[in-house]
Amino acid sequence: MGAVLASALGLLQPGAVALAAFAGAAVAVLLVLAVARAAGAASSSPVLVMAGVVVGAFANAGILVVLAGAPAGAVRDALWWMMGSLSGATWAAAGWLALFVLVGGTALWIRAREIDVLSLGGDAAAALGADVDRATRSVFLISAVLAAATVSAAGLIGFVGLVVPAIVRALGARTARSTFVAAAMGGAALVVAADVIARTVRAPAELPLGAVTALVGVPFFLARMRHTA
Repeated sequence: MGAVLASALGLLQPGAVALAAFAGAAVAVLLVLAVARAAGAASSSPVLVMAGVVVGAFANAGILVVLAGAPAGAVRDALWWMMGSLSGATWAAAGWLALFVLVGGTALWIRAREIDVLSLGGDAAAALGADVDRATRSVFLISAVLAAATVSAAGLIGFVGLVVPAIVRALGARTARSTFVAAAMGGAALVVAADVIARTVRAPAELPLGAVTALVGVPFFLARMRHTA
């Protein structure tokens, strides 16, 4: 929502869009944590997911309100960006993305052991001496930096952050640090492969990159659900 608002206001510089996206992501994370805390289950994954759905629906409504009063050109650019695309990639945008990824990735790398403890569950992490609330807030906010940076650079490319970590864990990644490295490489490979498909299947027209990754992600999760059941 922050990135769309920046685009609607004509703030199209890579740094401005990235900062607006981070501001929106940080607010969203804080709202999710506040909703979960109000429900009395701030460390419960199902409650956090439901809180995220609620905040996401509110953000989508806000995007529609912003676009309703925006110029036609801004609406077209925002909609194309929301569908995901690498066609507008520039060295300036790549530089801003690299900066955010370097800072956020380093911070997560430093907290890798803490993330490993949190993955055991809130009660187990607390029993091992972890400050669950503080650790959860810090990890979520750092993750918001990374998510905002990537979204501001390439738009909404869905399922990459869900499919790739599941695959690398199935292939043997167990610790947070090994998952970070494998997921980064696997995610980059998936996005590049999907971009090649998006540019060539109906050339010279280009398909939305987010639609291509969704076509991969949805069957993957259906198969996972069937396997789990």
